[in-house]
Amino acid sequence: MTCKNGTIYWNYPTGTIDLHFKDDRAFTACFRDELGVAVLELSDITTGAPKVFPSLFHGDDPDKDYCVTSVNNNLIIKMHAPFHAYVAAFSYQLRF
Repeated sequence: MTCKNGTIYWNYPTGTIDLHFKDDRAFTACFRDELGVAVLELSDITTGAPKVFPSLFHGDDPDKDYCVTSVNNNLIIKMHAPFHAYVAAFSYQLRF
């Protein structure tokens, strides 16, 4: 795995992208709002059945993460902007 942490930016009005995380061992991926991520729909689609994230926006606790665990050392997160979302960003950190 080359990126164990980073920031993912959304700079397009609408659409969908799948983010793939993979390693040789089990991991947990934790996500945190950086900029307006409440306009995006995020879900874990690793097993095929979408598991929608709760909102990553935590105005009362900006340091709160939402974490999901890999399945067979894989994780696929669907990022969808159902309406115009010009700019949004969230950070991620992989934990082993």
